[in-house]
Amino acid sequence: MARRKEEDAISLDKAQRHQAVLALQEWFHTEREEEIGGLQADMLVDMILKKIAPMIYNAAIADMQRFMQEKIEESFILLKE
Repeated sequence: MARRKEEDAISLDKAQRHQAVLALQEWFHTEREEEIGGLQADMLVDMILKKIAPMIYNAAIADMQRFMQEKIEESFILLKE
């Protein structure tokens, strides 16, 4: 996989980032019975966006490509001889 430039990195707007921070804080509280601060959660969001989100994005693109390829192949059935 080619390295992504910083400006190509997956990003969230302010509201989405805030929701991600809250979701991580809730997860730590519920699943691990730990409290993490906003700064810690924000840093974790950064790491997820840089290290994990691109893998998920690429997997979604690969799924879409397979789906589109299937549809293209199905369209050949419509061709008249």
